Amino acid sequence: MLRDGFTRAGTALTAPITALRAYNNTVTDAYAAFGEATYRFGPVFSVTGGLRYTSEHKDFAFDNKVVDLNRNVIGQSIAGEANATFRAVTPKASLQAQWTPTLLQYASYSRGFKSGGFDNRATRLDLATLPFAPEKVSTYETGLKATFLDKAVRANLAAFYNDYRDLQVSFFDPTYNGTRRGNAGKAHSWGVELETSATPAARVTATFSAGYLRAVYDEYLGANGPGTNANGDTLINAPRVSVAGGGAYDLPLGKAGALRLAADAQYQSAIYTSALDRPQDRSPGQAFVNSTVTWTTPDPRVSVAASVRNLFNSEKPVSSSYTPSIGAYYLNFPDPRTVLVTLRYTR
Repeated sequence: MLRDGFTRAGTALTAPITALRAYNNTVTDAYAAFGEATYRFGPVFSVTGGLRYTSEHKDFAFDNKVVDLNRNVIGQSIAGEANATFRAVTPKASLQAQWTPTLLQYASYSRGFKSGGFDNRATRLDLATLPFAPEKVSTYETGLKATFLDKAVRANLAAFYNDYRDLQVSFFDPTYNGTRRGNAGKAHSWGVELETSATPAARVTATFSAGYLRAVYDEYLGANGPGTNANGDTLINAPRVSVAGGGAYDLPLGKAGALRLAADAQYQSAIYTSALDRPQDRSPGQAFVNSTVTWTTPDPRVSVAASVRNLFNSEKPVSSSYTPSIGAYYLNFPDPRTVLVTLRYTR
């Protein structure tokens, strides 16, 4: 894995421009053993249990330097190697009730594991060789899965709660008197999701999904330096509301092949791109609409598609970053309306 990034350092626009040249390589050997079994008692109820063992060994090699625009080393240089092994046992369990052939209800619990690692942006040797522990999440979920109208409509409804521990974040660690990547966070999220698909008429398909999410840092000390805590703030990139839908119509053209007309739309409410929930970190809610027309020629191996992305040319920023120490405020915008024509041949 190769990473190369640059950032401006200084307190004024006339300050010298420096850059962090970071070359890092992580080799991971991962092993896992898992199993799952379902026991059915009676015509309605069944239980499922599973267990997974994961072991990951990581060898980390790094060579990080502060350089000027001519790539001359002007600051602290660190290079070295480190390694660590991370293990986890993650269970899952669920209870299912098949009330009718078209209606299933379930409740489940599962444990998730995100492997630990090393901070590949560290500029100090002690922080570069300091591993952070795995992140863990306990997930509780219940929901319904149903079909209607002779299976013409399918719907899944779910409610969930996630409990995160040892959240992997960047934070100011007073023990090391520096900012590092580590396990300094606790968080939880809960929400409701609906997914549907339907074939309301011959050659017509449609999908719709909607979700409501609340995601909060329970504890996040030193989120942007000493004394800046994000306790109670919203998790980054966690929209409160998201909605998506789409549809397609397949039109046979006889000897001329077939035509498929499709469109989809997505909307998500505002998100924060920093744990501090500052106004500068807020990206507004926005929607995107896309459409595609695909002609499959009389030879089914050949097709031509014309698609339009961001049909209405939405120009609201999708992310931002703010560095108050130098007054720098960066906005990232979506790609403009884009038209793409694709010729495909499948053997």
